[in-house]
Amino acid sequence: MNRSGRSKRTMSRLIKEERERLQQKLVNDEASDFSHFSENDIEIRERVRVVEEISQIKDNLEETGTKSLKDNLRSWYIKYSPSRQAFDELLKILRIENLDVPKSTKTIIGNSTEIVVKDVPPGEYWHYGICQQLQKVKELLKDREKVVLDIGIDGLPLYKSSNKGVWPILGKVVNENAIKVFLIGTYLVHQKTIRNIAANKQ
Repeated sequence: MNRSGRSKRTMSRLIKEERERLQQKLVNDEASDFSHFSENDIEIRERVRVVEEISQIKDNLEETGTKSLKDNLRSWYIKYSPSRQAFDELLKILRIENLDVPKSTKTIIGNSTEIVVKDVPPGEYWHYGICQQLQKVKELLKDREKVVLDIGIDGLPLYKSSNKGVWPILGKVVNENAIKVFLIGTYLVHQKTIRNIAANKQ
């Protein structure tokens, strides 16, 4: 069997084992009293999502035998936008399985600041995420039993003559003045669509 065939079989087995292990971990965590904010919980759930979606890479490999694993990983990273921490962990797992992949996300995607915008009818959406923002201020939150967030959405036109509006989704940690309002995501939609939705609700 050639290297490509072995890589596909190894990845299939890896995906299955890691999915089962992490899903069992989630079942155990959710069975306990888990009312406080936990960095570990965020990481586990992120990894479950990564492992589930990495199956897309396997499908890609089967469909495009000439495309390298590194290229497929880069395409998948751009498409699904996992955190770099989760992606680095995935690369570590793949290396343990003797797959020829780099050690870090940076090697695969470079210093790319490419923004992935997804179609979310009736507009388009760019997601930055809540977990990434909370990771930046985790030292200020480490003594809290729980974290309460206020989340707000407000629309504004791009400029006076524009027929499109931007709807930033903002978050704020309640009762923590040291942490500023942060951006969770941005939705772009035609103003006419918003007016039609508002009219239909009246």
